[in-house]
Amino acid sequence: MRSVRWNVSSIHYFSIDGRERHISLDLNSVNIITGASGTGKSAIIKTVDYCLGSSECDLPDHVVQHASAVGVKWAKDGQQIFVARLLPPPGKTTSPRMFLEIGGNIDVPQDYRAFRGPTSLTTAKETMKGLFGIGDARQQTESPDVMGDRIGIRQFTPYIFLSKGVIDSETVLLHGLDDKEKADDIVGSIPYFLMAVDERSIDIERKVRGLKKAIEIEADKWEKASGVHNESRAKALSLISEAAEVGILPSQGIIDDDIKIHDILREITRWTPADDMDQYGTELDRLYREKDAVLQDITDIRQKIRQASETHDVAHRFQGSTDRQLDRVSVIESLHLNGNLDTCPVCNSPTPETKEEIRRIKGSLSRLRAEKNAVQKSLPQLEGYVKKLKIRLSDKTSNLKIIDEQIKAAFEQSEAVEKTKSVHDQALRVSGRVSYYMEVEYTEPTHNFFKLEDLKRKLESLLENYDPESKEIAIRYAEGEISRYATEILSILPAVAPCAGAEIRFNARKPDLTIVEKESRRPIRFKSIGSDQNYLAIHIALLFGMQRFFAKSGSPVPGVIFIDQISRPYFPQEIDRDEVEIIEEDEDTQAMKQHFDFLFNEVLEQYGMQAVILEHAYFGKDKRYREATKERWTRKSGDRLIPVDWPPARP
Repeated sequence: MRSVRWNVSSIHYFSIDGRERHISLDLNSVNIITGASGTGKSAIIKTVDYCLGSSECDLPDHVVQHASAVGVKWAKDGQQIFVARLLPPPGKTTSPRMFLEIGGNIDVPQDYRAFRGPTSLTTAKETMKGLFGIGDARQQTESPDVMGDRIGIRQFTPYIFLSKGVIDSETVLLHGLDDKEKADDIVGSIPYFLMAVDERSIDIERKVRGLKKAIEIEADKWEKASGVHNESRAKALSLISEAAEVGILPSQGIIDDDIKIHDILREITRWTPADDMDQYGTELDRLYREKDAVLQDITDIRQKIRQASETHDVAHRFQGSTDRQLDRVSVIESLHLNGNLDTCPVCNSPTPETKEEIRRIKGSLSRLRAEKNAVQKSLPQLEGYVKKLKIRLSDKTSNLKIIDEQIKAAFEQSEAVEKTKSVHDQALRVSGRVSYYMEVEYTEPTHNFFKLEDLKRKLESLLENYDPESKEIAIRYAEGEISRYATEILSILPAVAPCAGAEIRFNARKPDLTIVEKESRRPIRFKSIGSDQNYLAIHIALLFGMQRFFAKSGSPVPGVIFIDQISRPYFPQEIDRDEVEIIEEDEDTQAMKQHFDFLFNEVLEQYGMQAVILEHAYFGKDKRYREATKERWTRKSGDRLIPVDWPPARP
């Protein structure tokens, strides 16, 4: 028999000594495994979960101690997947060693050492994800900056396992939601499995949320920058108005464009005076330069006169000193020595010792007369030089007066010239202030503005091919359909007030569930419903309602549900209990049978749907139940999941 959805074909266990134990299951059918407590029924769900790549091995210790590996064979449309995984070695909680084989008719080896297709845990999960039809999609997160984990086979386990901790729980709605780490992944992937989003829309939505966040940030920056810019803009407009008043440019009227304001300001900084104003300024500049040159000449002449006068005074004093020395030395001429230097000119006595002294005195007399002659010649020259300098000084002084008159005349030419000069000076000041403003104070938020506009354009482009409301519409539609299916199923399952005849409302966002009481239309929260029988009915109704929707929408969730004991609310949960064969029916057994009747009918109507029920109860009188029972592990038979003669797999 083939299935249009993925079903479990068989579940396998392998011993250390090369033996194999498997449970064969019918596709598109109800499969029942009954047995006493402690025979290993609950390990079946954990086996499938472990082979779907769970992070830890939660299989019972007896299984771990006596089996070396476990495996599950999946089947759909003639295609098969056999996935096996070694059990953890001593001291470990998991094993990354997996084996994956894909084919049309896989022959599972009896010895785990003959497994084909060795692979890692990560690769196995990725490969199976593709085989089950899960695309390269990521979970949705609250933050657009955070990339969610990739959606994979771990996220569809809540829809295929109705484990003993969930089936009649008043706090846990779906398998895995009681684990915080798993719950986040489950909630993040729900829209994908409800077909409200796909790989493309998830990526677009993440980009949309990121762009909206970026736009919000940039808009805030723009608003803050605009406050500063508005002040700067007001000053810029004031300067433009002043420039118009002094004739730098025509009146501009109202200017709203920041770029135009910037261009006008730059034009003002490049302003130069008119030609006639340049001529006026050039003439004054020439006169001032000429005046500066004359003043410099006067300064130079005065310095030369001072230096020449000082030299004349020094020469004159030197001449006087020379005359006094000549008067003292010239007395030797009165002695009439006539060249006789060996005798005294008074007594004619021999004086050989004075001969050298007389020679020196006569030499000094000659030098003094030469110096006097030199000074007498230079004094008239110095006097003439000073006189010429004074004449030049007088000329320069007269020239300076003429230039001052010309400057005065230039400033006093006319009232129009004075007015033009004043406007010219004002214009120069305005132009200078604009230049300073542009260099120091001007602010222009053009970068942020352009970035903000670019972000808005990108968002608009994305939204052209994506409707942000489509996801919400699709989720609301899925919630409505699942609620309708679950309400329909609840109506045929045994329940008591307030669930009898009540309406189920499923919320996929949390996820959560409320019921609406039939008569009062009063909503009642999931945790407040009460009665184990009600919680059993609600869990079955919800999970099969979701499976109806998955089948209808083409969701990649496999078409199988594993259920751990429908009889749980009806029989006391004893520690050691044998299989219970139902011979005589009472109110509780009738209620149980109502559940099984639903399961048989549902699986029959929903082609591709498979149910695997792990039970204590055995309805031997019900033909469908008997034919659906694949294993009976009673105390009398001694049968169990792991045969008692299997040797320990670990020392």
